[in-house]
Amino acid sequence: MLRVVMFGTPAIYWNDNKVFFPFAKMEAVLYYLLVEGECTRDKLAMLLWGEKADQDAKKNLRNTIYSIKKMISPELFITPTRKMISLNNKLIYATDIELLNTDVQDFLQKQSGEFLENFYCKDAELFDDWVMGKRLEFKEIMITRLTSGILNFIHNKQYTDAKKHIKQLIKIDEYNESAYRLLMKIYEREEAFYKVTETYHKLEKKWADELNLCPSNKTKEIYARVAQQHKQRLDALEHITKFARDLTIIWR
Repeated sequence: MLRVVMFGTPAIYWNDNKVFFPFAKMEAVLYYLLVEGECTRDKLAMLLWGEKADQDAKKNLRNTIYSIKKMISPELFITPTRKMISLNNKLIYATDIELLNTDVQDFLQKQSGEFLENFYCKDAELFDDWVMGKRLEFKEIMITRLTSGILNFIHNKQYTDAKKHIKQLIKIDEYNESAYRLLMKIYEREEAFYKVTETYHKLEKKWADELNLCPSNKTKEIYARVAQQHKQRLDALEHITKFARDLTIIWR
């Protein structure tokens, strides 16, 4: 069975043994078909050997597929027609993309890093473009699924789970001011005023240092409101403390 890791440092395992390919384009064929499903031979040849003449590109693809079959299994590829090619799903045990599509929380706990991180194919600009496009697409999927989970947790007042998801969202989308603002609002509801201040200053510093920007008025309003609430609470506490101290002096 084939098990494939595609986020972070990519790796391919056959019967739990890591497969070491002599050429990156052998791996690239598998990664592409695992993500896209079936593909025409012409498109796959162009994707990886686009700089070569058409016949040479097709020949390289044939040789690559033959070599992969020899290393892994002669039944790994399915060719429903002479032009089309795909992988035999019966031989695929698991990929981390399946986990992303079913449980984003579990996916983020188990995986770290971008899609095909640090994976590079020489002279395959079209393949590199595809990888970059998929990185953006998968990032959007993660953001959408996390956001949906956050809204559901907040609706059900499950603030602990909501905060966990928001922090993961910020880790993925580090300039997402709305996520910071939502985290501040939850801390405000919990009356954890110092965490509101801490979160605001973290955002403020990051934006100033990296973007030369400052938080929006909406975010500033939350910070100012919480700062005022915190001040009022401290003033009330100081008043109570002074009153208690005065009573102690009187009763002496």
